[in-house]
Amino acid sequence: MKKIILSVNLLILLMSQLFAQNQDDVLRYSQSFPFSTARSMSMGGAFGALGGDFSSLSINPAGLAVYRSNEFTITPQFSSVQTNANFLNTTTGDNRYTLDLNNIGLVLSYQLNKQDTGWANINFSFGYNKLANFDANIMMQGVNNSSSMLDYFVAKANGHTPDQLNYLAEGLAYNTYMLDTSGGLSKYNSVLSQWRPTASVYGQTQRKYISSNGSMGEYNFSVGTNFNHIVFIGASVNLVTVYYNETTIYTESDDKNVIPQFQQFTYKQELTTTGQGYNFKFGILVAPVDWLRIGGSVHTPTFFSLHDDYGSYMNSTFDTPDNNGVSSYRDSTLGQYDYQITTPFKANLSAAFIYKKSALLSVDYEYINYSKARINAGDNSFYVENTAIQTNLTTANNFRLGGEYRYGPFSLRAGFAYYGNPYTSSATYGNYDHLIYSGGLGIKINSVFLDFAYQHTTYSQIHYLYDVPTAVTADINTTNDRFLFTLGFKF
Repeated sequence: MKKIILSVNLLILLMSQLFAQNQDDVLRYSQSFPFSTARSMSMGGAFGALGGDFSSLSINPAGLAVYRSNEFTITPQFSSVQTNANFLNTTTGDNRYTLDLNNIGLVLSYQLNKQDTGWANINFSFGYNKLANFDANIMMQGVNNSSSMLDYFVAKANGHTPDQLNYLAEGLAYNTYMLDTSGGLSKYNSVLSQWRPTASVYGQTQRKYISSNGSMGEYNFSVGTNFNHIVFIGASVNLVTVYYNETTIYTESDDKNVIPQFQQFTYKQELTTTGQGYNFKFGILVAPVDWLRIGGSVHTPTFFSLHDDYGSYMNSTFDTPDNNGVSSYRDSTLGQYDYQITTPFKANLSAAFIYKKSALLSVDYEYINYSKARINAGDNSFYVENTAIQTNLTTANNFRLGGEYRYGPFSLRAGFAYYGNPYTSSATYGNYDHLIYSGGLGIKINSVFLDFAYQHTTYSQIHYLYDVPTAVTADINTTNDRFLFTLGFKF
């Protein structure tokens, strides 16, 4: 078979088309969860009306104004992510373990007058709270008698000449002998030629492995003040950092020896996204009586500037050798692309009920409309992708509930959180609700406190191995167990 060499300009154009930014990227960087101190995570993250904990700065910065002393906290975390994928009646499990930092923060509190009345305090803080963790390993496997990823490559190739093929996808399939024109290349003479796979029948074993790692975190620069310890207000400027790395390895193999000449092909894609964004948060908290606190906050959209590095490769193996041997390997030149994502506006309402100094119950409600997110770049309007975001994503209502009981220096805590499905009912991506169950305990001796927490998260999704009408989907169930502790000092 003849091989092709694409022009540099065409390569750059096609790279941006294959690794296109889409609603998955928007959702990944728009969703955030309460990753911070052990106390807050053990109480479901319901700290919008409580304050006095560094986690509250990512929910309601007015919580900073509750502090009456300086404080330093640090929170390491151990995380275990387990996935089970059901594909073609075959269930395959995998897991991933991570040790990282959830939180580090410093609060400085200044008394404005000796009477501790009127404008009583002004407080400042600087620190880091993690917003999302992207670590996961997913394995899918099954025998498919109705479709192949080669169908996807054929659909992309149809209507194009060999030198117009995307070398990150169907161009690699062509160059590894997995695609041919319907009349054979010796008869190729039509710009609108129809293509066909060289593996002519189905029955192959399909495997797809996705390994991702990275996180999204927020550096907080906050200020808060209170009036008579009744009205608390706060604001923050936040720098959000992103690192996301994903490796996808897709394989089809003729394990049952039912496909003439064909043994296997492997298609690998690699993507790394880095960048940063910024947002502003404003909040108020009111304590009209000793036993009640009511809070509210708004978060502006986060304005991300992101950079993608990506590439792919493919190899194939056959039963009968040709002039080039029994196998073939091709890889692409690495590509890169710069773009922007604007996440949706977010609003929080919260209330806390406090019984003396021994018990409390706190609840948060969060509103976010994911369909308002947008992708843009200087050389692309992203009209199709933004239309898909408006069509497939919707409003999510999130709830967090937490309780704490204190006995002397000891505290016992429990919590629950529900993060609503961001997809519309017409979108076929599964029920993406997140359910979070948590608990923990703490001890405080003089100015030192140590908190422990356990958090269990579950959610499910539907995954398409490739994009053709006959593609079979995998049902993926994920559980995430986190163990963490916070060491803190008041001074």
